[in-house]
Parts: sequence; structure tokens; C-alpha cells
Amino acid sequence: MAFQLFDKDDNGDATREEVELACLDVHRELLSLSASMKDIDSAVGRLDNIFMSLYFIVAALIMAVSLDASFTNLLTGAGTLILGLSWLIGGSAAEVLSSIIFLFIKHPYDIGDSVEIDNQTYTVKEIRLLSTIFIDKHGCFTQAPHSSLTSEFIRNHRRSGPESEPFEMDVAYDTTFEKIEELRAKMLAFVESRRRDFQPVFDISVLDLPGQEKMVLKADIKYKSNNHLGALKAKRRNMWICCLKQSMSEVGIFGPSGDPNAASGPTKYTLVPWEEVNRNDTPPAEGGGGTIKEPLIPRTDFNLADKNAALKDSADDIWGEGSELNLTNPKQMPTRPTVLPSSSTGPRSRARANTRRATAEEYEMRPGGPGGPQ
Repeated sequence: MAFQLFDKDDNGDATREEVELACLDVHRELLSLSASMKDIDSAVGRLDNIFMSLYFIVAALIMAVSLDASFTNLLTGAGTLILGLSWLIGGSAAEVLSSIIFLFIKHPYDIGDSVEIDNQTYTVKEIRLLSTIFIDKHGCFTQAPHSSLTSEFIRNHRRSGPESEPFEMDVAYDTTFEKIEELRAKMLAFVESRRRDFQPVFDISVLDLPGQEKMVLKADIKYKSNNHLGALKAKRRNMWICCLKQSMSEVGIFGPSGDPNAASGPTKYTLVPWEEVNRNDTPPAEGGGGTIKEPLIPRTDFNLADKNAALKDSADDIWGEGSELNLTNPKQMPTRPTVLPSSSTGPRSRARANTRRATAEEYEMRPGGPGGPQ
């Protein structure tokens, strides 16, 4: 069970990157649980103060009734006072009630979750009784009241399973379906070789033929996990799109304007009818029944982002632990002085002492411990 936490692709081994991401995920999970319990306890404390205030008001009314026999007059005066203040506290009472329902009954997210609201991605920083503080992808703090969030559609990436993303592309209208099948074979070989990042699925759908000028194709980027870590998603998406671009170039699939590297022909001036010239320049139709070659896995080691971008993403650093990943001065282990017996004064004893002292000075404690990052 413990090894499955590191082996994301179920292939029997775990790379260093998988171990680092798994440890970081566990670390942030513990911080998220601790911070969520703290914020919920604070919200419960504020709610308790509100209920205690209502309790004192009701207790004061009961004591006044017990001391004064004219209960009707007292009740009329209290009702008039509350009715006069209803325009002032009516909106606040409705906001508090909707916030309580949103926080304790709906509870759509916890601290550290990556959520999407109005097509904008945020990370939950702090949860209060009446509002929530988010961090957007630019690192800016955003405060949103619960009374407004209760009517919004909230997508929680952290609580979701493996996600996918649609990707559309326009290709030339004369693109043959044999080339599309060859493109699918190449991309399928790619995703099968990257099981740590993608599911071994690649399907192409023809969406439309607008005006018979182009073909609109669609393929889904099926990630191995959810999109909770934005930097990891961007890295995987770049990898997928770069492989798609390279595969399309190798197969010979171009956009509606044709091959961008093709040499432009000379401008033709003729008195012959244009239909005859166009008919002579049209190449003959290709015969069908061609065989698809064995797909070769395209190159995928493109460095378009930092390989540790998922670990150093500032949008996910809501607890301020990012500085711990960039230690430049490792701590030195204090060396233990070597005490020599008073009787060992020969040359062999002094040589042995020097060897022990040199060995003790070579040990050091790195930020990640023994075997940690160099």
C-alpha cells in the first residue's frame, strides 16, 4: 500500500520525481488538514459568540417579564424596536445565515484546494465565517464573501479524479484519413510511453467541415491525475502539444493554409482559360489501401519549463514553505574532537588520530538528509 503512493503509473518502480511529488503532496495534505481544523474552529468560535449574544437578549427579556407584570406592553415595545431595526440588520442576518449554510453544510472546499470559479483558478488560503481568501495564479490575494459563492459553480480539482482537457485543431480540407490514422498511432505510442503523466488513450474526432475549407479535429488530453498542481499540469500539457506538433510535421498534416515551408510558385499569366490550367495543375488522386508504418515515439525531452516547477510553484505555496526548497548554506554537523590516550605518543598513534580527524570533518548534513538533493 505504501509503495502505491509513489508508483503512480503502476509499472513496478518509482522515480525520484515521483517520490518528491508524493512527499510534497503528503506534506501539503498535513498542512491543509491542520489549517482547515484551525479555521473551522475559529469560525465555530465566532458563531458561538453570535448565539451567546442572542441568548443574552432572550434572557434579558425573560427577566424583564418576570419583574414586570405588564407583559403585553413590554412585548409591544420590544417588537417595535426590532421592527425599527430590521432595515439595518436584515441584510446582515441573511448574509450570516447563508454563510453558515455554505460553510457547515455545503463545504465545497478546504484549505489548500485548487478550485475554479467563473473560469478562474484559485487556491484556498484561509476560510472565515463570512468570507474566504483565495490566491490566484498571479499570487494576488482575493477575498470572496460566502453569500456570493453560494450561487456559483465551484470546481474542486483536488477532490476530483483523473481529469482531461479538450484540444481542437484546424487542418487542411484535403488531409487524408490515412494521415490522421498515422497521427493517432504516433500519439498513442507517445502516451503509452508516458504512463506516469497520461492515460494510454488517444482518440481523434472530426467536429466540423466549415464551408469545406478546413477540417476541425478534436482530441482529449487525458492526464494521469487531477489538475490540483497547476505547474505540473502546464508541464504535461506542453509535453503533449510539443509531441503533437512534431508528429503532425512528420506525418504531413498542415493547417488550412497548407505547408508553411513550401516554396511559392511563380505567378502565372496565360490566355488559356483558367479552368484548363487549374485542371492540368491538379495532382492525381492518391490510391487507397496504403499500409501504416510502425509508429516511432517522437522526441519528448523538450525543456520549456523548470523540471522542478511543480515543487516551486508560488501559487501553491500558501504556507510559506517555498524558502525551504532553496537552501544555499547546508548545516554542518559538529565534529567530535578526538581524545588520544596520554600513552599513545608514537608515530603510528599520531597518524591514526589525523586519519580520524579528517574523516570526521568530511561528514556534513545536507538539507534533504543523507541521500538528499545535491
